[in-house]
Amino acid sequence: MAQLRATLQGPPDVETRRTLKQLAREFPGALRELDSLPTDEIERRLSALEGGGDEPWMRWMARFHTLMRAALQMRARPDEAAELARGAGVDEAFAAAVKSPAHGRLMVVVFDRIAVEEGGERGALWDALFPPRKGPRGYRRS
Repeated sequence: MAQLRATLQGPPDVETRRTLKQLAREFPGALRELDSLPTDEIERRLSALEGGGDEPWMRWMARFHTLMRAALQMRARPDEAAELARGAGVDEAFAAAVKSPAHGRLMVVVFDRIAVEEGGERGALWDALFPPRKGPRGYRRS
């Protein structure tokens, strides 16, 4: 991500768009992370990861990617939602929430689940991973 940030200057070319699409498929939310985090925070996170750190955001982000990937797959293949939910380590209630997410946003469903698993507050977790870019958003809060 740090390398992408360093090379992104103006509209992406065809190869860069292909790279961004692949990154988004593997790690849903990575492009939002790229857009919302300042370069110094991307570099700090990279350094912490490479240094074998154990910061809470690392666990939250890994779980976010797993849950968002599952939610997107459930939307694309609703007949397989229960199986996809089990594969992501969640119950059918998560799959049901994906069908009709609060505020119409899958991110709310994902962060609600992370908040339950981590014993935190949806908005605080969301803000830690993806700092707000456009001011307060009601759907980020519980």
